[in-house]
Amino acid sequence: MAFSLSALINDALSEAKDRDLRSTKLDIGFSMPNWISDGSSKHIRAAQNFCEAAAVAVACSTSQGPKAQPQQRFAKKEIRNSVQNAVKALGGAAGLRKYAPDWATMTRTAPPTFQYKDAKWRFIVESCAAGLPYLRTRGKDFRFRKILVVDVGAGSTDVGYLLKTETREGDEKLNYFPPAGTLAVAGNDLTDRLVRLYKSRGQQLTQDQAEVRKLNPSFVDEWASAVTVREWARTIAAHAAEYLVGVRDQKWLYEMPPLEIALTGGSGVVPQLGATLSELVGAALRERSVPARIREATKLMETRLAGTQFRDDAEYGRRAVSLGASDSDIPGFREIEAITRDPGLPTIERFPTQGI
Repeated sequence: MAFSLSALINDALSEAKDRDLRSTKLDIGFSMPNWISDGSSKHIRAAQNFCEAAAVAVACSTSQGPKAQPQQRFAKKEIRNSVQNAVKALGGAAGLRKYAPDWATMTRTAPPTFQYKDAKWRFIVESCAAGLPYLRTRGKDFRFRKILVVDVGAGSTDVGYLLKTETREGDEKLNYFPPAGTLAVAGNDLTDRLVRLYKSRGQQLTQDQAEVRKLNPSFVDEWASAVTVREWARTIAAHAAEYLVGVRDQKWLYEMPPLEIALTGGSGVVPQLGATLSELVGAALRERSVPARIREATKLMETRLAGTQFRDDAEYGRRAVSLGASDSDIPGFREIEAITRDPGLPTIERFPTQGI
């Protein structure tokens, strides 16, 4: 894993050099899967292994030896030597441990930043990374915001709930609640369903061909209303809705401005998904007795982000995690377990709602 990550880092550095960027110093954000939140010993160790691999990858990329590149052949001996030299440079097994924060640090505090030579890096939970660009969009026009993030990737779907508040002095605070467990239903599952769907219609498609039809708007009408696609969308939407029912926000969820839904990931553009998600999220808010005026104002966010330019909506969805994880300015971003209706807390009326 460390060598593969190093290849990706080196590829980015090469791209930066080709574009004559002023600085090619490393400042990296790594996203962590949502399953880290369950606190199981197996997942804690896996997360620590990933953190250590990231540190080794950075050390490999800043070394003086040969630099790995994607799709470039390397002998196993070269890979082993590169990794061993990086571990040694980091202080061996004992030194490496300081680059792997414990689970409590990973989930309860602002993402820690690590440094080796001129390189810096940090970690952030996947659903938080995907939601951050949307949480912070439109800047100071939105001094308070609450977002349900549904990140539909290739192999899994991650869901989380994020808050942004800003004081009158302009101090921004970003928080997230414990995310939902990872759902193993996402883009690849839909591709498999499309292969079976077209086969039932007498057409033999490869996985790649089905993937093209999934993301190309020209083919949407052929499959969007199929029962199997509706089932897929409902599975993901139900997962998000069940999570929202259990989120321990007893204050802001019940007050204006309304909840916004950020649907990200490459398969977040599937038309059936947005409509089904809106329906079941509305039902979840109704179950929680959220006032009708707030519930009915809940909406899906615009996929395209200001200040970015990608080829299509699917690419915007895919890049959301990268954009969020690479954001080095995330003040006070930390996990909170619950918010109660404490009369000592500021009420939403203290925040301007202009433009909402």
